[in-house]
Amino acid sequence: MGLDGVNPVEYLEKGQSEFRAFGGNYIKGTVAKLEPAEGGALGWRAFTVEGDEIRAKHVLVSTGITDELPDVPGVEELWGQRIFHCPYCHGYEVRNRRIAVIGGLNPGFTVRMVHLLRKWSPNITFFPNGLSLGETDLKQFAARGIEVNNKPVQQVAADPDFSEGLILSVDGEKIRFESCFVGPAFHPNHQLLIEAGCQYDEDGWVQQSNGRTSQQNLWAAGNVTSSPDQVPQAMGAGAATAIAIDQAMLTAELSELV
Repeated sequence: MGLDGVNPVEYLEKGQSEFRAFGGNYIKGTVAKLEPAEGGALGWRAFTVEGDEIRAKHVLVSTGITDELPDVPGVEELWGQRIFHCPYCHGYEVRNRRIAVIGGLNPGFTVRMVHLLRKWSPNITFFPNGLSLGETDLKQFAARGIEVNNKPVQQVAADPDFSEGLILSVDGEKIRFESCFVGPAFHPNHQLLIEAGCQYDEDGWVQQSNGRTSQQNLWAAGNVTSSPDQVPQAMGAGAATAIAIDQAMLTAELSELV
């Protein structure tokens, strides 16, 4: 359940409005740095690029991820409009269409995505576009009726005759498709957390348990610590982390009484 198909900006504005209705203070700015307050036990200081300093006992970072797209002209311009990456988000909408998949910077994710899309449509063409495929990959694609086209994709453009369609320039040839997917690399926007000293795993993701990072009173939730998450998953992580923060604040308050 949710607001299926709603404009993302409208969705964000609705969330901000609800946040303010509960007494939340929303500041439109960019935090450039986090520093522990004096002695560390008093919390954190957040410095914004606008020149403000905000102090808080606890800080929750939910800065999401950046999708690094394949370097094919037209992909970035059509991203989120006619080009997608998640079969769980968009598979139903593209069912039975002629779908192109362009290889990206995330080989494992991309190959898996091709197979997931095959559940929704029998007409899938995969352009590795430089990705190296093994013998097993090729056999599995062939067994499932997925066409592999090794010619390079030079450009992607919107199809003027179909509101959701695309035209791929492939080795000088123009090929029409009704939908297109790519496999981006996912990069967490975790610079604030890393610079604050948070521990991270071998893949570069900041480690957390129920939102709690390795730094006292510094928390993280959503795509900044896990990928790929959908909006409901990120919201759930935010709610669970908020409860953990509130419990930590109460524990600290009770301990001060004795």
